[in-house]
Amino acid sequence: MEEWLKLKPHSEFQKIKELKQYQKDVSGNVKIAEVEQKWYDQNMKPLVDFMGDEHIWKLVCGNELNIFHDKPLRSQDDLAKAAASFKAGHWTSRRANASSKDDIYDPFRNHQIGGTNQFCQTFSMMYLKQWIEMEEKPPKKMEDYYANAEKALAFIKWVLEKGIEPATLDDYLKKSQDIFEDHKDLQSPRLRADLLKCLAECLKTPCMCVNVATVGELGTEHIQ
Repeated sequence: MEEWLKLKPHSEFQKIKELKQYQKDVSGNVKIAEVEQKWYDQNMKPLVDFMGDEHIWKLVCGNELNIFHDKPLRSQDDLAKAAASFKAGHWTSRRANASSKDDIYDPFRNHQIGGTNQFCQTFSMMYLKQWIEMEEKPPKKMEDYYANAEKALAFIKWVLEKGIEPATLDDYLKKSQDIFEDHKDLQSPRLRADLLKCLAECLKTPCMCVNVATVGELGTEHIQ
C-alpha cells in the first residue's frame, strides 16, 4: 500500500501525460498493480456493477425505458421512448422524444475520458434523468474529468438514498444476493449498506475513480 501511495493515486493530475505516467508506473510493478486492483475491486467496481444492473435502470428511469444489448441506438427508430444501449462494454442513452435517432448521449464525447472503463453507465443514466447535458465538445482539462467523477458519485449517492425507495432497493438486492449465492461462479452483488460504504470510500478521494481507469492512446488527443 505504501509503495502505491508514493505514486500519489489520490492526486488530481494537471496533465493527461501525468496520468499516463502514473498508470505506466503502476502497471510496471506487479505488486503495486495488485494493490490498485484490490482498491478498485473492493470500492469502485461494486458501484459500477450496481449502476449497470438493468433492473436498477428500470427502477430509476421507469419500466417504459427501452434497453438494448449489442445494438447501437441509431438503429432504433422509436424516438418516443427513452432508450439506453449496452454495446461492447459501453453504455449510451437517448432521451424520450429525441429530435432524431442520432441525438445520442455518449459519455466518451462528454464527461468521461474516451476508452476508459469507468462511469459510462452512470453518466448515461444521469443524462436521462437530466442531471447533466451534452457538451458541445469533450472537456480539454483534466480538472473537468475529476469534477465529472464527483458528479457521478453524487448521483450514485442519490440513487442509493433517494432515487429508489430504500425498502424497494433493499428487497431487490437481498433477493439478488440469494440467487447469486446459489451460483458460486457468479460474483455476489452487494447490499445497500455495503454499497454505501464503497461510495463513502470513493468520496474520500473521487479523483482515484479517474486515475485507476486505464487510459489508452485513442480518445485522449484533445486533453491537455
